[in-house]
Amino acid sequence: MLRSSILVLVLMAALKCYSQPSLSPLSVIYPCSDDEAWIIGGTSSINKEYRSDSVFSFIDILPNARIVSHSYGSILVLDNEGRLFGRGVNIRGDLGLGDTLPRAEFDLAESAPLFDTLICDIQGAYALSIDSGKVYHWGFKNAELFRDTDHVVNIGTRNPTRIFKDHFSFSKISLGNDYLLLLRSDGALYGFGGNEKKQLGEAQGSYIRKPTFLGLVGIKDIYAGESHSLALDSVGHVFCFGSNIMGQCGVDPDQNYYISEPTQMAIENVVSIAANKLASYAVTASGEVFAWGMGLVGGMGNGDSTYVNYEPQKVLIDSIRRIWAKDYFVISQDYNNDYFGWGQDPTGVFGLNKNGFNQYAPIKLPTQCLTTDISELSKEDAL
Repeated sequence: MLRSSILVLVLMAALKCYSQPSLSPLSVIYPCSDDEAWIIGGTSSINKEYRSDSVFSFIDILPNARIVSHSYGSILVLDNEGRLFGRGVNIRGDLGLGDTLPRAEFDLAESAPLFDTLICDIQGAYALSIDSGKVYHWGFKNAELFRDTDHVVNIGTRNPTRIFKDHFSFSKISLGNDYLLLLRSDGALYGFGGNEKKQLGEAQGSYIRKPTFLGLVGIKDIYAGESHSLALDSVGHVFCFGSNIMGQCGVDPDQNYYISEPTQMAIENVVSIAANKLASYAVTASGEVFAWGMGLVGGMGNGDSTYVNYEPQKVLIDSIRRIWAKDYFVISQDYNNDYFGWGQDPTGVFGLNKNGFNQYAPIKLPTQCLTTDISELSKEDAL
């Protein structure tokens, strides 16, 4: 018992400094440099207040927040102990609080287990328990993802409810359009859901009804795009499979639109990966960023708008350590904790006082709390 308690404390201490932007298709919530305040950019409707602004605003988050995730109208937070809090629109039980009442302040989901991974999306919320890596879900029941209604008859709940009860020890989870990627703590890659575009690789059938081993081991990170998947192994190799209509799996789409066998990219020493609807990204240990897939709206970040790019393109940025992507835009973080963005920004997620434009090369975002861009904003005007 003592050993288990120590292990949990060590894990929480290691994860305490883990904070990253929370991306939704319409907005981004960024952690400030002091990890105690957060700012939001883009379009959102939280606390029944609609905001559509192309500059950043402060947003109040719990001071001990470790992971923040949000959808269009709600925010979920895990604190340093792994407790779940929620606020905002709650019409489908999105907050996991056992009801459908909206919240203006953060409320604690008292019956929920302790979590260490959290995803909040318009398709519902997902979390992994901190003790055994069990998968929980609450909120909206996505009919495309959960087609086997007999298996998930009670999945659309207002409380965190365990799913895949015969499976556990997952350490990471990533949500695509109609499928899930799940990484076990031993490095084995699993998947569940739609597979029409081979987004679950060589798994048999157009729909996988339970978490299924996808044939890759030694994996340390995963990222699901809309219908294509990325996996990063422990030695820095990237594997892609799924939809390849724009070359986002690193193969000439004229040869194959759908890639079922994981394709290893010719990039070494990768430390961070990301994928959005039609493009893929990788950051190397030296801080270089590479992109492949659709470049029409600036996705390649190289100043070009070439439609199809199945060979990795060097993004015009260096000294990057982490990267995230959503919809048609990309956010990266450098070693100074500055954020950069490129791609399509129709709702002002970059906070650059303009929206509806395509950013073809990375540009620094005003995410530091002490910059003039932020300090002139009043917290009273924030959500």
